[in-house]
Amino acid sequence: MRKTITVFLLLFVSFLLISCAQDPEVVTFDVSFNTLGGSQVETQSVDENATAVIPEDPTKVSSTFRYWYLEDENHPYDFTSPIIEDITLYALFGKTDVTLSTSVTYDFENLTTEFEVADGTLDLFYESNGHVPYVKIRDFFDLLAGFIDPEVEFTFTEDETGLEIFYQYYDEDEDELYDLSCYFDLETNLITTNDPGFYWAYIYSTETNYGRNIEYLYDFEGNEYIEGDEVIYNLNLYNLDIAYYDGSVVAPYYLINQLFAGSSYYNVYFNGDALYGVYGQVSSSDGLTYMKLKRTDANGTSAPSDLLNHSYDMLAFDLDYFYGLKDFKGIDSFYDILKDYRTDLLSSNYETVSQAIADLLLKTIDEPHTSYGFPGYFAETGYEPPTNALANYGERFNDWYMNGLSAVDDVIAAKWNITTTSGWAANSNKRPYYWFIDDTSAVITFDSFSTSDIDETVEWSDEAYQSIFDEESILPTVADGSRYFVYNQSTDSKDVSETLIWGLASDFETTYGQTLTDNGWTYVKEATTKTDYHADGYYLKTINDVDYMATLNYNGTYSTAYIGLTTSIPSSYDNSWSITGDIFALIESDSAVYLEVMIKEIEQEKPGVENIGLDLTFNTGGNVGALYRILGLMTDEPFAVSSFNRDTYSYSTTYITTSYESYSEYDWFLLSSLVTFSAANELVTIFKQNEIGVIIGQTSGGGASSITPILLPDGTFFTMSSNSVNTIRDDEGNYTFNELGIDPDYEIDQADLYDNDVLAEILGE
Repeated sequence: MRKTITVFLLLFVSFLLISCAQDPEVVTFDVSFNTLGGSQVETQSVDENATAVIPEDPTKVSSTFRYWYLEDENHPYDFTSPIIEDITLYALFGKTDVTLSTSVTYDFENLTTEFEVADGTLDLFYESNGHVPYVKIRDFFDLLAGFIDPEVEFTFTEDETGLEIFYQYYDEDEDELYDLSCYFDLETNLITTNDPGFYWAYIYSTETNYGRNIEYLYDFEGNEYIEGDEVIYNLNLYNLDIAYYDGSVVAPYYLINQLFAGSSYYNVYFNGDALYGVYGQVSSSDGLTYMKLKRTDANGTSAPSDLLNHSYDMLAFDLDYFYGLKDFKGIDSFYDILKDYRTDLLSSNYETVSQAIADLLLKTIDEPHTSYGFPGYFAETGYEPPTNALANYGERFNDWYMNGLSAVDDVIAAKWNITTTSGWAANSNKRPYYWFIDDTSAVITFDSFSTSDIDETVEWSDEAYQSIFDEESILPTVADGSRYFVYNQSTDSKDVSETLIWGLASDFETTYGQTLTDNGWTYVKEATTKTDYHADGYYLKTINDVDYMATLNYNGTYSTAYIGLTTSIPSSYDNSWSITGDIFALIESDSAVYLEVMIKEIEQEKPGVENIGLDLTFNTGGNVGALYRILGLMTDEPFAVSSFNRDTYSYSTTYITTSYESYSEYDWFLLSSLVTFSAANELVTIFKQNEIGVIIGQTSGGGASSITPILLPDGTFFTMSSNSVNTIRDDEGNYTFNELGIDPDYEIDQADLYDNDVLAEILGE
């Protein structure tokens, strides 16, 4: 009996085991679909490790379904992914697909000398009765040859599904060839790239030599790069749409301008009548250029509602993707900010629209790197919203102005006993270019970082003149100088060079004037009532049927000779000349030249000086290239520059050096204040990170980003903090934005910024 029971139990257990093996428990998960206001999609029950079935596209009023996503709205869900848990997929809808029907050909004129872009035409496309311009992306690239390096070979692959743009970029410094591509996906309405360098590597060098004497040490052992994210432009979030029309992929015009030109400082401004190429910032002070942009048939009329809505969406797009301090300010989407301005931004009254944009930039965003430029082309040409009173600005700017600029200017006035009823005491000629704390310490007044287009050599060279005038051996050689600075002062209409030379005797005008006449130049001197540069006459010579005019000057204070050269001959002697012989104006126009001149003056006056400081207390910034050259004159060592790129959310530290022989025999220091902003703030940052010297004064005024110009579809122009953000990197490798300034090593009261006793005590420690 026991045996029978045992056999039965064994058979029963075997049966159970076989049953379990043949019919295991099936695990399933729910795949839910949230259409966010669209038509309902049923939940799917999916076996573990199986895949969900792509459901029928949901529908939504006035929208086009693009794709499903899981967590990141920029990444469509991959329906080949195995299901291992319950998930919810979300529908992403975009703007209803645009249908274009008409085209208009517009003239294009290049208004800048920074890039040699030929005048031409460009076709823009519109919906029926629509006012939002679209452009073929390939046409835009073709138009901008000259801004885009003509040697770059692009491959365009496009059809009804999208457009891929491909090119190769060789980096000489890194000795590496990069394959760069950008893809416009018509199904998802996303713009993606394999490398963010795609958007700048094709740009041709500017005419102005901003990088003179600067070397980036890409192989330096201290360099660091912390990789970030890929760059994806999700047009669905901004009511923007790309389409296939007339055999090409087209996109909203101002979107393409911003992506492929505007972020690199070159913009093609469209005013409804024509297109104009401009560089950098443009304002009403730019005369003819400004009026060409602003004067259109639309002046004084109401902007069409579809264009205003498009401009509203492009404003959100530009701020979300290109405003470098968005995350620093804790902003999730600028639509959350713009909603308070929506009614005014969509107003048919251009003054209301303009004022709303100005208030958004100056009161709400409220940081000095973001500023209003000019209103759209629907405004009357003379109209500008009020932006010149402190009441038009926010709390931070008011604090920087009142407790910074105004307060520090009062301290400057007290230090040098300056009385002024208008203007700034800081600009008074009673304020010296340099001053002495005592016999061993000097301070150089340094109110901006300026750069000029200079060819700098230690011996005479014809190359700079050949580059400017396209002619060889125009001037006879000046052989005995120790340094030569050839400034390219050319404009669209005239070629001009002005040369400063160090190391020549004070009789230069006489001796070189004789050399000119010996070489066929004719001296021209007419009677004049003017007491300025006209009084010294000029030299004239015709070379290969081109008339050249030269002037000479010598500044005994700074022991500097001058040669002016131009092909722009005045129609009469008393008319203004393109070359005026203003030697000190040239010295001031370039910070590196200015610094070296001031050091020479200090050395002559007090040879025992050991400490030299830069007074940045009234310095509001300027050119970064000028900043790097200043650092190169202060230290022989490569210096680290740290930054954050908000395009990719990456961090980097790069070491830089210059070709200067530095003045490292001096102990350098800085004076900073709440005014010390932008490039001046960056100098304080680099100075501190690299331990170049001590910083005395107050926490600097901040300003972490470079600026980027922005154009809106209604023609509004403004500038804002860009995605290139300065940081300071500590010894532990942590990166911190310097947007709110850098603390000094020695903090002193504002009233003591220029107190010799206070400064001498600190420097003597």
